[in-house]
Amino acid sequence: MWIAALRLRGNIRVDPKTWQPEMIIPFYQAPNRTRYHDITIDNGTMWQIVGNDCKSYKDYSPGLVRYDLATGKVIETVDFAPNSCDPHGLAMHEGRLVSCDAGIHPGWANKDSPTAGWIFEIEIS
Repeated sequence: MWIAALRLRGNIRVDPKTWQPEMIIPFYQAPNRTRYHDITIDNGTMWQIVGNDCKSYKDYSPGLVRYDLATGKVIETVDFAPNSCDPHGLAMHEGRLVSCDAGIHPGWANKDSPTAGWIFEIEIS
């Protein structure tokens, strides 16, 4: 089982029966990408939502980072279209990336994002 461990700044694989850590993949470190959210597994890789630290939706710059599960190396990064969403949750459903916008973002007014409460598919082109 994989857990996004925000305080440890890494994605940790634990044995779901014993909760013993087995592996850690340190969070992708890039300028202006200091906020980390949910993860999901996709065919031997892991996607994670990342974003910049800002005070409002209009200044938010979310993206995705994709890690190789065997090595932990970053194999792809994706930027979201400006002002498209405030993604938090992430899941792989029937071969598609799906996310949600909780409408609550630390430091922002509640429901500052126009997509607050939405569930949406992420298309990568």
